[in-house]
Amino acid sequence: MEVFKLAPEPDFFISFDKDTGSVISVGRSHEEHYIQVEKWVAMDFIDGNKKPQEYHVVWKDDKYQLQERAKVSVTDLNAAQNDYYRLPEDESGQIVFTQDKKQNKWTVKIDKSFTNEVTKSPGLFQLFYITPVNNSNIVYGVMRVDFDHFKENDILEIENHADRDVSIFCKNLYKNYSHVRS
Repeated sequence: MEVFKLAPEPDFFISFDKDTGSVISVGRSHEEHYIQVEKWVAMDFIDGNKKPQEYHVVWKDDKYQLQERAKVSVTDLNAAQNDYYRLPEDESGQIVFTQDKKQNKWTVKIDKSFTNEVTKSPGLFQLFYITPVNNSNIVYGVMRVDFDHFKENDILEIENHADRDVSIFCKNLYKNYSHVRS
């Protein structure tokens, strides 16, 4: 009787940038920093069902893992409307936007009690308007922050519109927000 061995499924890898976690490539070969993934995960990227820019690799539970990025969009606008609230510049808020001008990025931290409150309603988000200092009449851009991101993450990083002196405005105040310059 002849015995046939089934060939193992080929290995699939996601290569990523070690500093940012950004997905560099998906396939059967890999770069220096990579994770091994199931075939169906790789095929979703290869077939175009998933976009690499919507995912990143993070260190979690003592290993690197693929994770969907927060649903954040930044849109350039030319004009704004009135009736907006300027976020105070201190660290006392339940949502704190820390601006890093050198690296052109924002770090958003959210208080756990506030996370529990806003994630009770899936899909809840807030728009934050980036403007010249104390001027809500001109908008450099809009940050859409989906609070569902904070169910599993403590911080959110947004890379845009942080390289100049700005203020942050929003239409609704759920709780206490603040803006810190680093």
